[in-house]
Amino acid sequence: MRKFAIATLLLIFYFTSNSLAGPGGYITLVNGTIHNWKRYHLGGYQLNHWNFPSTIKAGESVIVYIEYEDGIFTNTGDTQASVKYELEGTDDKFMIHSRYEHVWCVLENMETKDNPKGSRISLGFKHNGNIEFILFGRHGDYLSTNSKVDDWMHRYESIIGEMPLNKICITGSHDAGMSKIGTSTTFATECNTKTQHYGIYKQLIKGTRYFDIRPVISAGKYKTGHYTYVDIKKAGETIYKGYQGANGQSIDEIISDINSFTKNHKELIILNLSHSFNTDLGNDNYRSFNTDEWNILFKKLLKINHLYISNNPESLDIEKRTLSSFISKSSSVIIIVSDLHEIDSKYYGKGFFLEKDNFHIYNKYSHTNVFDKMRKDQIKKMQEYSPHQYFLLSWTLTQDNTEIVLCQEDLASSIEDLAKEADSRLSGHLIPSVNYSRFPNIIYTDWITNATPALLSMCINQKVKLQKAIVGIEYNNNSNEIKINIYPNPATDHIDVAVTDDTFLQDVVVNVYDVLGTCLLTHPLTFSEGVESVRLDVSGLAAGVYFVRVGGKMYKFVKM
Repeated sequence: MRKFAIATLLLIFYFTSNSLAGPGGYITLVNGTIHNWKRYHLGGYQLNHWNFPSTIKAGESVIVYIEYEDGIFTNTGDTQASVKYELEGTDDKFMIHSRYEHVWCVLENMETKDNPKGSRISLGFKHNGNIEFILFGRHGDYLSTNSKVDDWMHRYESIIGEMPLNKICITGSHDAGMSKIGTSTTFATECNTKTQHYGIYKQLIKGTRYFDIRPVISAGKYKTGHYTYVDIKKAGETIYKGYQGANGQSIDEIISDINSFTKNHKELIILNLSHSFNTDLGNDNYRSFNTDEWNILFKKLLKINHLYISNNPESLDIEKRTLSSFISKSSSVIIIVSDLHEIDSKYYGKGFFLEKDNFHIYNKYSHTNVFDKMRKDQIKKMQEYSPHQYFLLSWTLTQDNTEIVLCQEDLASSIEDLAKEADSRLSGHLIPSVNYSRFPNIIYTDWITNATPALLSMCINQKVKLQKAIVGIEYNNNSNEIKINIYPNPATDHIDVAVTDDTFLQDVVVNVYDVLGTCLLTHPLTFSEGVESVRLDVSGLAAGVYFVRVGGKMYKFVKM
């Protein structure tokens, strides 16, 4: 009896003095602003893991594991934690707060588009999954995770408008027309055929700008489709061989969606036509469109408003044209045809262009249902091909034959399941892999439900431009020995720049740049005794991060 009592006391002591692992998951924080985030508060109660970095640099992302305590004596109603960040060089502050199995962001001393100061942005919580908070922009012009992005190209045209398409990142939709299932083959269901949650119009509203359109003819009508040739074997014997799939939105619906969107927006929209099938010839006889079928489709697509016209399409490299050349006056819609080697002169250049001649894109998916294999493959391809080719990052997972069959019984992953796994891990894995010379031109996903891909594309554009502004400035190769000191830093009204030339006397110029590479202040210096300093008035600069260049040396300072 005494031994039992002692054992009971020991168990009570264990459960009251040792926290047990409860539900855990990840949160990705994406700093798409031009300001470093500085942590100034971290605290929590009844969490095993709640540790956030002291600094998150501009253009970077971090993945943080959080885990709640659980156990017999844990009152989960008391669980709470918070971390607070301020944006360097500004008075802007936000807090990530948590109660048991729920996380949200509070804009404590700042506002974002659609979110006034003090707003609470729910982030949710996913056990063994990932949630995210994205903040993009600069002081006075922020977007956050739940901001509207329907006009993102036009809104930021002043920043990226003069950049060619092959130097910016946009978002793309895989099998874009498959947001619903119409006529289908025997084994096709939503779980193995439906690739998108929303139709084209809502995808546009969520910021998508590149659309994979796969036209089919079904019962004499032009629609989109998702068809795959399958060869299913059992014990080495073929038990089924043929095309399986279904139809999605009709071409008429897509035309209507695009025209409804461009009526009130000035954005660039790219449609890529590929994988055409005439399905009216019987399951064993599907074939690509012939010339007459293509021309009927082109005539129908002429109903799209704001088709981009080129008088000399033979020499047009679309990816080398600037964004502003497409959207400065109105929207532009470009239709790329992948399946053809030539287009009838009635249509070529009148909104319709050839992939092989006018849009030189690298687009190769990973053909796996394993996330880590896909991630490694796509990042490797991006590192290899993006510096010299318009690069599509295919962030998609592909069902295997078992999943295609068993997902109908909820015994295996559906396309939606795989897409949600890949999409939830996009920001944390892509942003750290991006730099000014290696980045995706298109982030290509399934199951687009929110603005995350569009926000990430904006973050990438800003990160790329920031890095280009720093490394792209022409340096003086003869100034390796110049040393500079900047004070005070952070600054309010002025900075003193002290320059020392240890090797020889030479005239230099002090330049101040913003994060986009714009030269804002210039002051010449003439050395008299090898040491010189100059005071620069920075009172007129907005709060933020700036760079001082003297010859080949670059130093950062913060304007409060």
